[in-house]
Amino acid sequence: MNRIALPGCNPEPLASYLKALAVLRLVAEQRDSEAKGSWEGEVFYLESVLDEEALVWFFLEDYAPTPVVAPWNHGSGFYEGDDTSGLDAISGRDARRFATYREAIKEIRTWSELPAQQRPLGEMLDAVMRAAASSDGKRKDKLQTLVWAVQRELDNAQRLVPGAASLPLAQIKASGAAKQLAALRRSAAKLRTEFKRLNQDKEAILFACRSRLGESALQWVDAAVSIGADNRPKYPQLLASGGNEGRLDYTNAFMRRLAEVLIAANPYRESLLRAALFGQPSAGLSVEATGQFDPGRAGGFNQGPGIENKDFPTQPMGFHPSHRR
Repeated sequence: MNRIALPGCNPEPLASYLKALAVLRLVAEQRDSEAKGSWEGEVFYLESVLDEEALVWFFLEDYAPTPVVAPWNHGSGFYEGDDTSGLDAISGRDARRFATYREAIKEIRTWSELPAQQRPLGEMLDAVMRAAASSDGKRKDKLQTLVWAVQRELDNAQRLVPGAASLPLAQIKASGAAKQLAALRRSAAKLRTEFKRLNQDKEAILFACRSRLGESALQWVDAAVSIGADNRPKYPQLLASGGNEGRLDYTNAFMRRLAEVLIAANPYRESLLRAALFGQPSAGLSVEATGQFDPGRAGGFNQGPGIENKDFPTQPMGFHPSHRR
C-alpha cells in the first residue's frame, strides 16, 4: 500500500476539496477498492496500490469519466447555439474509456422531449408572438419588444437574403451577407433563447434521465436533481440550479476539459494533471469561468492581490499596466 501526498487537493477552496473526494472515488471504483484518503493539515493523502507515477498514468490513460450530462439545462451542449466542442469530441471518440459517455450522449440526442434543432426564424417568431399575446405585464412588454425588433430586421434582411424568415439562424450566419445582418443575428439569438424556453419541458427531460440513462450517469443526476414525493424536482444548493450557474453549465465545461486534456493532442496534458494533483507549476492553462466553487479565481477587478483586467491578467502588486514595455 502506497501513501501519496496530493498538495494540489487542499481542503480549501471547495473545488479543491471536491477534487480530493473525486480522486478517492475514482481510484476506489476503477482501480483499488481498498483505497483510503485522509487530510493532514492542509494536504490530502491517498492510500492505495498506486504509486505517484501509476496514479498519473491511471488518469491519463485508463480513467473512464463518469457520464456527467445535464440535458435539462440550456448551455449543456444539447441545444441549438450551445458550445458542442466537448460533447462532439467525446461522442466521436471510439476509445473504450469513453464508451458509457458516448452511449449517454447518443441516447439523449434521440429524445423527443428535447426541442428540435435548426428551427426557421419565422416559426420561432410566430411562437414567441403567440406567447406575447397570452402574457401580461413586463413579460408581455419584453416579448413584444423582441418580436418587433426581429420583424424589423427580417424586413431589412429580405433584400440580402430572400426568404430569410424560412431559414434557421445558423444558415443565415453562414450566408455571404453575415456582416450586414449582424443586427438580425443578435435579435434572432434572443428570439431563439425565448423559443427554447417555451418549448422545453424541463421536468419531462429530468424524468427521461431518471428512466433511460444508465447507472453510471444516474450517479450525477441524483447529485444534481432529486425528485420529491410530489414528483417535483428539487435542486441541492451545492450544484446550484441543477448543475449550472446561469449559462455556466458544469457538465459542458467538464466535457470540454476532458476533450482538451484526454482527447486532443495537448503537449501539456501531463503537466496539467500534475498541477491538479500535486500543485506543480504548469503551462497550458485555459481561461475559463470557475464558478462558485473557486470564486477567488474568477478574475476581474479586486478579485486578488494584483492589478488585473482582461488585457493584463494577474499582475503583481505594485505593477501598473502602463509599466508594461
